[in-house]
Amino acid sequence: MTLLELLVVLGVLGILLALVARSDWVAAFRLRAALSEARQVAALARTEAVRRESPTLLVVQNGRLGVYVDANGNGQWDAGEATLRELNPQGISFGGGPWRFNGLGQPAGTGDLTLSVGSRQARLCLRAGGAVEEVRGACN
Repeated sequence: MTLLELLVVLGVLGILLALVARSDWVAAFRLRAALSEARQVAALARTEAVRRESPTLLVVQNGRLGVYVDANGNGQWDAGEATLRELNPQGISFGGGPWRFNGLGQPAGTGDLTLSVGSRQARLCLRAGGAVEEVRGACN
C-alpha cells in the first residue's frame, strides 16, 4: 500500500466518523428540543385548567403528546373532548402519562413522561405540587 492510498483510506474513515458523530449530535439536539416543547405543553395543560376552571389532561395518544379538556371529568381522553394542543415531533417517541390537572391547576397525582429518539432517552416527572422537572432514571 502506498502512502497516497493510506491517506485516502484515512480520509474516508475520517469522513465516516464525522458523519456518525453528527447523527448522534442531531439526535441529542432533537431530544432536547422535544423535551423543551413537552415542558411547555405540560405548562399549557396546567394553565388551561386554571383558566377554564375545568380539568385538563396531558395524554400520550397514538404517538402524540396532547393536551385535552377533560369535559366529563373521568380522567381519560375521550373522542369529542376539546384538543388544546398536540405535539408530534418527527422521530420522537413518547411514553407515560396521563397527567391530570384539576380546575385549580393541581395535579391529580404524580407521574412521568418519557421521550426517546434512537437509544437516547429523557424523562420528565410531575411532582405532587405540580412542578415538572427533568430527571435521570426513575421518578421518585
